Amino acid sequence: MNTRLLGILCIAGSLIAIVGTLFFQVEFLDTDTTLGKVVGFLWAIGAIAGLIGLILSNGVGSNPMVRAVASLPIIALTLNTVANIAQVAGLVSPDSILLIFGFLGLMAGMVLVGILTIAAKTWPGWRRFVPLFIILVMILNGAAGFDNNLGRALSTGVWVLLGYAVATAEPAPKLAQNPTA
Repeated sequence: MNTRLLGILCIAGSLIAIVGTLFFQVEFLDTDTTLGKVVGFLWAIGAIAGLIGLILSNGVGSNPMVRAVASLPIIALTLNTVANIAQVAGLVSPDSILLIFGFLGLMAGMVLVGILTIAAKTWPGWRRFVPLFIILVMILNGAAGFDNNLGRALSTGVWVLLGYAVATAEPAPKLAQNPTA
């Protein structure tokens, strides 16, 4: 898959979230409107695309086990997206276990991805620190109590950096084919 396209999707999802929170005053809380869920869905799709691009560009390395562990935030974002769709449909309550596991999985998964990206040393310079910077901004934003639209725009907008890093990263080298396979 084209990592440049995945990076662009991540940038687009983040920009949609920024515009939604700042200009349309969309909130991503449990009591959101349907418009908030749509904007959150588009942001999540962009974030998933950015994380897939990170993995495909060997940002976390080429080890299959490490790549599997790096998929944890993708699974968490998928859980959150499914829970939000089910909530809009009236199938689950705002305190669904899917949302709780999705939130905790995203936080823990992004810390792991940040550590794995730094340890892999395959992305040069500042790119290596982007996943850890994203989770740091999200945690500090929540800890500082920025439960307003500017804080939400900052937490979702910082994913633009991941999209840019993925879109401009060098293509991953092709894995050598085993002649006996």
